[in-house]
Amino acid sequence: MRSSNKTLLYRSSWRYYLKRPLHLFFSVFGVALGVALVVGIDMASQSARQGFSLSIQSIAGAASHQIISAEHVVPESLYTQLRNELGLRSATPLIKQTVQFNILSDEVATGVQQQDHSVQVDVQLIGIDPFSETEIRPWQQGMIESIQGDGLQRLLTDQNGILVEDNFLNEHDLQIGDQISLSITDIEYRPAHQFEIIGSFTAPEVYQAQLKNWLISDISTVQEILNFNDGISQIDLLLDTQSESKVEQIKQLLPEGVQLVKVNEQAQALARLSESFELNLTALSLLGLLVAMFLIYNTMMFSVVQRRGLLARMRILGVSRQELFRLILTEALLIGILSTGAGLLMGIGLAHILLYFVTRTINDLYYVIQVTQLHWSYLIVFKAFFLGVGATILSALVPALEAAYTRPVMALQRYNLERKINRWSRWFIIPGCFSGLLVYFLLNLQVEDQMNDMFVGFSSVFISIAAFIFLLPFFSHYLLILLAFVMKRIFKLSGKIAVNNIIRSFSRSIVAIAALAVSVSSALGIGIMVESFRFTVDDWLLGYLKADYFIGSENDSRSSQVKGLVEPFDKKLLSDLSHLPGIDFISSDQEVRFFIEGQYHYLTVLDIPLKSFSAFHLKEGHTVSAQKAWLDEDAVIISEPYAYRHKLSVNDTIYLPVSKDSSSLGKTSLKKAFKVVGIYYHYGSEQGVITMNRATYNRHWNTRKLNALGLYLSSDVLHDQVQRKQFETQLKTLISGKSLHFVSKEDLHKKSLIIFDRTFKITNVLKLLVIFVSFVGILTALMAIELERGREFSILRATGLTGKQLSNLVYIETITMGIVAALLAMPMGILLAYLLIEVINYRSFGWSMQFILPWTEFFIAGSLAILASVLAAIYPAWHLSRTQPALALRGE
Repeated sequence: MRSSNKTLLYRSSWRYYLKRPLHLFFSVFGVALGVALVVGIDMASQSARQGFSLSIQSIAGAASHQIISAEHVVPESLYTQLRNELGLRSATPLIKQTVQFNILSDEVATGVQQQDHSVQVDVQLIGIDPFSETEIRPWQQGMIESIQGDGLQRLLTDQNGILVEDNFLNEHDLQIGDQISLSITDIEYRPAHQFEIIGSFTAPEVYQAQLKNWLISDISTVQEILNFNDGISQIDLLLDTQSESKVEQIKQLLPEGVQLVKVNEQAQALARLSESFELNLTALSLLGLLVAMFLIYNTMMFSVVQRRGLLARMRILGVSRQELFRLILTEALLIGILSTGAGLLMGIGLAHILLYFVTRTINDLYYVIQVTQLHWSYLIVFKAFFLGVGATILSALVPALEAAYTRPVMALQRYNLERKINRWSRWFIIPGCFSGLLVYFLLNLQVEDQMNDMFVGFSSVFISIAAFIFLLPFFSHYLLILLAFVMKRIFKLSGKIAVNNIIRSFSRSIVAIAALAVSVSSALGIGIMVESFRFTVDDWLLGYLKADYFIGSENDSRSSQVKGLVEPFDKKLLSDLSHLPGIDFISSDQEVRFFIEGQYHYLTVLDIPLKSFSAFHLKEGHTVSAQKAWLDEDAVIISEPYAYRHKLSVNDTIYLPVSKDSSSLGKTSLKKAFKVVGIYYHYGSEQGVITMNRATYNRHWNTRKLNALGLYLSSDVLHDQVQRKQFETQLKTLISGKSLHFVSKEDLHKKSLIIFDRTFKITNVLKLLVIFVSFVGILTALMAIELERGREFSILRATGLTGKQLSNLVYIETITMGIVAALLAMPMGILLAYLLIEVINYRSFGWSMQFILPWTEFFIAGSLAILASVLAAIYPAWHLSRTQPALALRGE
């Protein structure tokens, strides 16, 4: 008997879903979208990490150590000393610089190219010493051997000869002997460099994605083009890990500002830069899965409600509660497996799209990587199945309990379910309030480790969403009662019927409202956060950029943390600039980096007019006393992110390796204490910077290299358009041929905001995907309501309601549900924005932001909720308008 019961149960389940394939499809599709978000983000992030790892391996090769400079340029003479004085043969110099390859629409064989309709692609210009490379990077042996004829001689002697990878030739339809155009920056008025392809090489398969965009030339050629003079980017060394004496000998030769670091430690330090960014993306993907859980709950609960009569009769015939419980969970398991499998496939496609946004953001903010292919792992697959199947089964627990523990006589009556839902909605207030108290506790919890602190912050966000979900049925019920009066006045009888239908089918409609409200509140919270951040950055730039024009090297990388800098400033140029008419003051900026205990520390050295100290809006410290100490003492001011990451406050001490002190001459190995006299708001780097006065720096370091200049114009030149144009022309002439470019304060401001907007493109893409998941949710809920109330709709048609009127009734219902979701999403969106701004962003990046409430974001959120509701109603309304009442009643 038991065997026949099980067979009957599973056959009925199979037939049920066969009769409703569209409903099943949308349910599976919705959960698959949630899984796809998680998989897509994970694959894109892992591909970026793998691309970074392969980039490090391809550039470092077998090197165990690297010699790098605090000012990004290592003296070439040091390489000669290492080989001649210490006899190091496993050492090679390298120059690596990000440039732009100009792809033009109209190119001719002569190499003369039109400058219209050009597209720029980031590539890596690499300068090598062919005779020492193969000891560190063995794969380059094959590259050098592949050069035919006089190719090697041309590589060493030609001033514009480069080698490219075979895939680069194929992708851009180039041949050996062709001319290509490279720009050191994207400044429009600077002429591009012309190069000739003198040979090609085949990269090892594992490195092809990274080496495809390598353009290799002799190191002396790259030095001249980039104006490195007698400098190089780094020296790669292969040292015996047991040879401590050799390491000490190397350190004794290092000039000021040059450090010997282990390759693996440097790679780990760079990889940590993007951890916060990747964690934020993961949290956003999990939000999509949370919304998708509503869909599977709706699917399973609807399947139970539709079969309440059948399941009740089975109970009467002897089917146990445990068997019904296992039936629903088995259905959920199969749907979860199917959804997760589909989600994995969809996630791969989504990852291809997201990879572009992820890598572009990392290139803009952290370090330069080249990633063209996706990487996956078994961990991603396991995580997808764990989340997809786990979320499905978890969402099916309530419907399974409903099916198993409802008495058969009660199961035959629909109103009992609605009465229980209304009763439970009041009791949900208790866990909702408890969740709110838990959020308050987490927000006040002191955690020392930053990653754990971020985890606690994200936990508070998701628990807040859970609290919102618990409270939502209670507030929705009374909001619908209020809207019944409004809709009755607007749409007459149809409005009253529509709202009453929602209330009578509350167990169905509340799921759709909740899914839509959660996604809309999330979109609103993210939108408020982005706009608040943009407003803050805009306001900060207006106060921070004090100089009227800025002059910098053309070799600055687009990444804010990895730079290939050259200091082409000389005394004659500074003298000529000072004699330009209209200049009141010339400020200077020097960027220095220290690798201390496995972390990069960035020092900015400034020589600015006294009035420009006001650009530093202090979060901690007194402006007058901080300025005096910064000018006259061994004191520094630090940015807010630096203070947060290193747990520093005003009057704390920072220790930096210096080259000299007031009582010693020459190079010594010592650390100097610098007092923190102020902490200022700064949004240029999430890692944070230390800012020091030029006079203080000169007391402890010998180098005088500059990275940028700021020009302060007199008011008459600044505000006279004719004189300002003349000044720009004179300035352009003065710096021409020096690998420099200048930009006005206004243009730099605009460019910074463009980069900011580009950074948040991926956030907007994910936000729209979450909205789309909720759209599928409300569509499945409406289809469920349509099927469940088919007899009721047929009676309305039979009593005289036209198909158009029935369609309008469905649209009024969905619009009402959209309005309820939008109204409830507003306060939740504000709360989420507060948590994102005050908790998540601060704990992730160390930034304080202004909190603004832009009306445009509220308008967009409300419009999205109503639009999603209207679009979801199109098919059910169309289907109901074409249904024949007689057939529907006969089916009943």
